[in-house]
Amino acid sequence: MTQIKERLIEYSLLFLLAITLFVPSTIDVFTNSLVNLLVAVIFFLWLTIRFPRYTVRINLPLLLFLLYSLFSLFKTCNFAFTLMQIYMFISLYLLLIMVINVFDNKDSIRRFTVFFLVIGGLKMLQVILIKLLPNTAYQLPLFLPFSMANDNHLAGYLTIVISIAGGIFFFKRKIKKSIKICLFLYLITGFILIFSANSRSGLIALLFSFLILIYIKNKKFLITGLVVVLMTLIYCFFFLKIGGGFKRGDIHSYERLIIWEDTLNLWSDYPVFGSGVGSFRDYYPQYKRMEGTSTAQYAHNEYLNLLVEMGIVGFVLFGWIIVRLFREAIPRRFLYPGFFAAFCSVLIQAGVEFNLHNIAITFPCCFLIGIILPKEKNGMEQISYLTKIPIYLGVVFLVFLFSLPHLGAQFHRKGQNFLKNGRLIQAKTNIFRSVFFNPVYSEYHMLLGEIYEKEGYSFKALDELKIAVELEPRNVWYKKKLAQKYLQWKDLDKAIEEYEKIVRLAPNVFSFRDELRKLYRWKLNIQY
Repeated sequence: MTQIKERLIEYSLLFLLAITLFVPSTIDVFTNSLVNLLVAVIFFLWLTIRFPRYTVRINLPLLLFLLYSLFSLFKTCNFAFTLMQIYMFISLYLLLIMVINVFDNKDSIRRFTVFFLVIGGLKMLQVILIKLLPNTAYQLPLFLPFSMANDNHLAGYLTIVISIAGGIFFFKRKIKKSIKICLFLYLITGFILIFSANSRSGLIALLFSFLILIYIKNKKFLITGLVVVLMTLIYCFFFLKIGGGFKRGDIHSYERLIIWEDTLNLWSDYPVFGSGVGSFRDYYPQYKRMEGTSTAQYAHNEYLNLLVEMGIVGFVLFGWIIVRLFREAIPRRFLYPGFFAAFCSVLIQAGVEFNLHNIAITFPCCFLIGIILPKEKNGMEQISYLTKIPIYLGVVFLVFLFSLPHLGAQFHRKGQNFLKNGRLIQAKTNIFRSVFFNPVYSEYHMLLGEIYEKEGYSFKALDELKIAVELEPRNVWYKKKLAQKYLQWKDLDKAIEEYEKIVRLAPNVFSFRDELRKLYRWKLNIQY
């Protein structure tokens, strides 16, 4: 009976892995809160069956990194977003613990590999249908929406899948010829899709992952493989113009360097402890040098993003995790070469992308890490029942915490749909519930203020707008709406005050400066 329950937990984890790939969006509150809740529930059910038998040697740096991230709650300028990021850290840690203990034998690892390659193939099929039948693909029965944040993340995910398939193709000796042919077609299809995704970072990650496989297979061919990879990259970028090549004026190429420079300027003001987990998008407008109102949600470099948000302390802790991870995993690279190369490809692409913020990539990474790392027995199964009770209660409390933001996001979605259909009473009821379950999320207060405005309750709308601004004091768009509200009421002084704050927070957005100048002229005309 215990084996059946453990197998159900295994299938639940695989199902969770599939969800992260095919949910409507992979970077939003609803999806992140949903997967966090599912992880906590599965973790609780797993604990009722069997306590952790194994741990890994990187457990200490992981726990220190997690504890240090909690420090951001005391200094963040966006409590809701910081809390959401910390919840994600916790769920990833719980997932890693489960993977280490559940996928602890060859049969379970084989099942994971087959399942992961199958859902990767389904993703490839989905991409092919969208490219060949763009007008009819979404009308097909049971067609799931396109889930990746952008083509670079799609290419990064496909690189993980292809690396695992490549490891089996090149290193597995006893394999049927028909399976070998299928794997070959699988690899060719993946290559073509990454090229068609027009992703430079995905192509770099893919080629270097295969370079790692060459290194594991035979070190003698490493130099030859490196030369071939570099020549291929030069040809693709400068002759085929993959991703536009390297041209000035493209925010995803040359301007990315400017974003990195601005990110370093931001870090110089918060060098030791950082600005707080998840706060990059709030601070960046003050430091960005590019004109226009568009901004960057992430640094397009996970390592710089981490340096800004968690400072040198968090960066060192993360570096400790990576160093310990490679120290433990490198001796086992011959056992799981495809997994090792796939994980390396994610780290390579993280240097130019924000792929580690995408659960469709971070969740597979937890599986890769949990499988390639050696395991150590920790004796948790032998602890007394009285000791287990507080752990059960702690996990139940964690499930409760994770359920709150998800319930808030769920009612928010319903409220938005009712508002689009003009059903204000139902919309307001649902938004009230979303605010009740997650009162620190400013977007809910903004929508509630919008409903009050439609109902003619301007004072209540203003109060909700002020709450949203207090929850995100560095959000220039919320401040602009507040200033516009003051202008509707002819309160010019308060509108000017808000615009002055906006200009300080986003000094290089010239449209804000122009609007402030107009308000100054208006005030002078009134006075004289």
